[in-house]
Amino acid sequence: FISSVYISVLLVVLQFFCFLDFFFFFQAEDGIRDAQESRGLGDVYKRQVSTQSTGDRELREMASTRLLAALVLLALPAQVQGTPKQQSALAWLVEPLSLKEFSESCHAKKPCHLRNRGDDYHDRISQIADDLFEKLDTRSKAGRFPEVRVTSMGRDVEPFRFYQKPEVRTQLSKEDLREADAREARIADKGPWDAAAVGWGLQNKFSIKQANCQTHSRLARKLGSWLSGMIDHQVRVNLYISPGMSQGFDLHFDADDVFILQLSGSKDWVVHGDPPVKFPIRDWSDSNLRNIRPGLNDASAALSTTLGPGDGLYIPRGWVHKASVKEDEASAHVTVGIMETYYVDVLYDAMVIARQGITSVEVGVYEEVVLKNLQAAAQHNVELRWALPYGWLSQGAGMSPKALVTWSRVVRLGLESDSADWSSVRDGHDDAHFKDTAFDQLTSEPVIEELVRRRKSVLDPEDQHALEAMQAYRQVTSRILHADSLSRAPRRIPDL
Repeated sequence: FISSVYISVLLVVLQFFCFLDFFFFFQAEDGIRDAQESRGLGDVYKRQVSTQSTGDRELREMASTRLLAALVLLALPAQVQGTPKQQSALAWLVEPLSLKEFSESCHAKKPCHLRNRGDDYHDRISQIADDLFEKLDTRSKAGRFPEVRVTSMGRDVEPFRFYQKPEVRTQLSKEDLREADAREARIADKGPWDAAAVGWGLQNKFSIKQANCQTHSRLARKLGSWLSGMIDHQVRVNLYISPGMSQGFDLHFDADDVFILQLSGSKDWVVHGDPPVKFPIRDWSDSNLRNIRPGLNDASAALSTTLGPGDGLYIPRGWVHKASVKEDEASAHVTVGIMETYYVDVLYDAMVIARQGITSVEVGVYEEVVLKNLQAAAQHNVELRWALPYGWLSQGAGMSPKALVTWSRVVRLGLESDSADWSSVRDGHDDAHFKDTAFDQLTSEPVIEELVRRRKSVLDPEDQHALEAMQAYRQVTSRILHADSLSRAPRRIPDL
């Protein structure tokens, strides 16, 4: 009895320190950065956006608040998968809603304005932004510069164009001119934006987007890692800076769920209901979007709201939206994009893994048939485009029970789709025999365990190549060219 009590107490203490690790990693990282020299491009951002600093007194108050929150959390039963710090990462993202409220009311169902999130919320997310500003003009460990886009209503400008302006060239030395003229070639290698070019973009009402911040910012990478560990989907973080009285993008939708976290200033958002595609698997081109924009009236939008510092906004995949700054003050926000794993892509992986138990046809021919059939099936069956539920990878080697139930149904849908032709890979067997054999293989424990092992390998944002690996694993959906032809048939929404 004494031994069991001792172990229980030890586990509680360990959980407590894991919880504190999440809430104080912002402060720790900020302390490390204090001794670093400021960089030019980060200074340009900081002049546009004022970040809130926290004094010693406020830090002590936050510490006592977090201590109480940690003790409360440890007293609650575990109702979701993941470690305490992973649970708190997702709970922090959807504040002030509980995980249950978010699952039942918002997730994949409607946009939600997340307001009244507490004073310290802005402090923590602003420190991520500060870290991003500092890292903007530096290379990552993989040798890459940050991905920066400067745009206004979807119209982009490249940094070398700034240096072609006559009034700029007259102020440059011959050496600077040679460097400026070489910029166009450097753009292909994702060369850096420097302070002068970014400043020119902001002055001319261009919005600044820094994509995939997790490849450069340790704080963004930690946030993504903890979220991925909770929801079992890849996460990417983007930073947006918009000058006053500007709009960076016209009406569009994203093929991923996004959480907008407002850092500074304010931004007006309009989100329209009745998505043009139910659960899209890729973004639409601007030419396709132009066909639907005239029919969207802001007055009848599903949600029109203004985000202030510390506010959040959840926008489900496929919901058309736009954002603009209607005040003179610049606006900054971070988006956390959930790069969800689609059932059809996982089904493709499973069929590749199970090939030897399904057919004797040569691997290249077989994979091409599978790809073609699943592409056609996903275009007409929205359930194959569903994302797997949050926490779909169990703590062991298989899927969670909830994911397994839907998995059996999805396997049947993929195999029995009217558009699928398996005649070239049936080894002379009839269609029913082939489908039954394939179903048994695809739902078998060894195949599921190998599938889970492969999927877990691409969920670590600490790996610089994880994002590319995740995109490569969208083998089916990434090759569907005509996203606007996807079925709009309404179906039930998958739960978290």
